[in-house]
Amino acid sequence: MISQMIKIIKNIKNKILYYWDTILSISRSTALIKYAIGRRFKIKKYYTPWVVVNAKNWLDNFLKKDMKIFEYGSGESTIYFSQHVKNIYSAEHDNDWFIKIKKMCKKFAIKNCTLFLIKPEKNQDNHDEIYSSSNQIYNNLSFEKYCKKIKDFPDNYFDLIFIDGRARNGCLLHSLLKIKKHGAIILDNSEREEYNQGKTSLATFEKIIFQGQGFEGLREWETTIWIIN
Repeated sequence: MISQMIKIIKNIKNKILYYWDTILSISRSTALIKYAIGRRFKIKKYYTPWVVVNAKNWLDNFLKKDMKIFEYGSGESTIYFSQHVKNIYSAEHDNDWFIKIKKMCKKFAIKNCTLFLIKPEKNQDNHDEIYSSSNQIYNNLSFEKYCKKIKDFPDNYFDLIFIDGRARNGCLLHSLLKIKKHGAIILDNSEREEYNQGKTSLATFEKIIFQGQGFEGLREWETTIWIIN
């Protein structure tokens, strides 16, 4: 009798898990379809950060209209954040991309976004590797000023810091003092070993790891969110 009940319970559990996975799959597919439509027809409300789909769902629930955000790496995330928060400040290193995002902000009449163009500079003798990019096209260049741009703001100022640009270890290092209590720091592509140094500085904080398909291409990767309590 007991063994039969256990078998029935296991069957019910498996069915629940199956239907839950189906619901999640439909949810991800819907999000990707909306994103594809938004890109094709330039629909503002469908622009989204290039993160794992479930990380974007988390953002949808976390963001509030009175929040302030700093992001490293401008892009479609800039358009997305501008619709959900009070102010967004975005640091970008690439001139062409900076101009493109600036034009998009003008097209969509976005008034709550401040863009900063901060190009990398030649390494000095006392260069710290934490300000280097792993991309070989930036060899012998430093992103120190880019990483330190956030220091222009008061401590405990931002509700969320979004890191999806260059020299992410340096960005993580300078984010800690600027995030509010109960705020969040997000690192995209957090599965990459090259970011381990920066991730170590956040080791004591609660974290949520999202793995799976993202909004760029058909590949899978990881997005990690730290809650700063």
